[in-house]
This record gives sequence, C-alpha cells and structure tokens, in this order.
Amino acid sequence: MTGIADAVRLAARHAPADVLITDAGSTKRTIVEAIEHDARAQRVFVGAHPIAGSERQGAKFADDRLFEGRVCVVTPTERTPC
Repeated sequence: MTGIADAVRLAARHAPADVLITDAGSTKRTIVEAIEHDARAQRVFVGAHPIAGSERQGAKFADDRLFEGRVCVVTPTERTPC
C-alpha cells in the first residue's frame, strides 16, 4: 500500500459524501489500484499529476510556490465516477 492511497482512504472515510479528493503524487498506477479496492475512496477520488518539481530532493530544496502557475493533469480511469 502507498502512503498516498492510505491517506486518501482515511480522508474518504471521514469526509462528506460530496467531497472530491485528488493527489499530487508522481506515479498513479499503484495509488489508483489501491484506491479502487476501496468503494468509498473510489467514489470520491480522481488522480492528478501536477507538472512541477525538479530533480532535487529533500527538505532543503522545498519550494512553497512549487505549484503556482503550473499545469495539473487530471487522470481519471474507466472507474472514476465523475
């Protein structure tokens, strides 16, 4: 299980029925496969991939404006209800 999928499933359990949950993770397959095994999470989740970031890793390279002005690609599957 991925940390993102775990967080989505937990949030879905406690969120209102009309919530939309997405993510900012890089790869989708593992996340989506894990979420699609949870009926509640599947109903409220749609994957997304922000086109942002860099090759640098770690807290010292954190950027609080990372997503400003960036494109975000929404990645629904055949099972995405909306």
